[in-house]
Amino acid sequence: MAERLYGLTARTAGDVKQLLVDGGAVGGRASSGSVARGVAWVKVTGAASSGWYPGVVSLDEGGTFMDLTTAVKVSAANAVALTTGNRYLCTRTGDDSAGARFRAVAFNSSSGGGGGGGGSDCSWLTAVVSADCWEAVFPEVGTDPIPLPLELEVGGEDESITFDPVTPSLTWKGVVGVLSGCDCPCATFAFKRVEVFPWEALAPDVCSRLYYVKVCQTCCSIPGWGGPGWYCIREAGTDDACEPQELTKEDRCDDTIEICAGPFATQAEAEAECGTVSTACCAADGVPSTLTLTVGGSVGAGSYPMTYDADGPNGPGWYTGSITVGEAVGYYRWWCNGDSWTLSQLGAGGGSGGGGTKTCAPFSYTGGFGAFSGSMSELGPPFSVSA
Repeated sequence: MAERLYGLTARTAGDVKQLLVDGGAVGGRASSGSVARGVAWVKVTGAASSGWYPGVVSLDEGGTFMDLTTAVKVSAANAVALTTGNRYLCTRTGDDSAGARFRAVAFNSSSGGGGGGGGSDCSWLTAVVSADCWEAVFPEVGTDPIPLPLELEVGGEDESITFDPVTPSLTWKGVVGVLSGCDCPCATFAFKRVEVFPWEALAPDVCSRLYYVKVCQTCCSIPGWGGPGWYCIREAGTDDACEPQELTKEDRCDDTIEICAGPFATQAEAEAECGTVSTACCAADGVPSTLTLTVGGSVGAGSYPMTYDADGPNGPGWYTGSITVGEAVGYYRWWCNGDSWTLSQLGAGGGSGGGGTKTCAPFSYTGGFGAFSGSMSELGPPFSVSA
């Protein structure tokens, strides 16, 4: 059967050609905007990557936008931030292997579009107090906000960021940015790209030679916060035992919790600091992973922390740090021997705790130990162990 051929009017052929040039797919009449010498509406659909936002071409059909499905890339001509869900009037620029690329017409955010500068009224900065907290936003790359101040060195280069709302000024990599605009509670600062990214080639147009950083008021991090990770925490304002818990960025300002220690890279590290250890000597309750050994005697008396170590030099148990008496250094191990507690001076024997008084919730143990031999014999008795 002979292949069918179809004829198009010059106007229809031009419309199809322009629609394809604008990055769309055939299936609807090209809008008047996109026919006008390669100009098209592009809708931003996500965060930027390497300065380019993902998007789709939008057709303006009688005042109603219809979004096409073919993915394109878009960036602002003056390097300001674009907002996900917004549409921008664009011209097509050089494509790459991933598809069509568009450049949004230059604008500032006071005229709409969520740009980098913001409005011109920065008078709200006069109401700032020292207790206010701040975060930096990098609109061009779309990363998570960074709490300020940030002290950071990468490869010997200073990457620190500090904000002074009184001046106002923002310093990044040792470079002071120029206040570009405000949109309460945010202020935007412009940096010369050549100063913060000296390896980049100089852009041909002056508007693309700027890099924008936005500073916004945010909630204040709770004391002890060091970023997402494992922590030892308890309910704020209580004397409850601290327990291991993984905290995310959403917990940064949760003032209902108190951080006791952390952050730790793993759950095991947190549990070693504040978790409980299963043991036959306190089978129903477990024992905190950190205990305190209190020793008597005429020399070296005091309280010493003991941390559980599953791979200790003499097997699993709670170990002290060093206890120094004169020139002698002693280490103690507290462990469950069958169903009885034992305190051992490493390298000098030990004694069982059969005659002591024990509780498990809360944990404590008092008495029941004899004196140790050798150079550490002046330490104790009495001995006691507590949570």
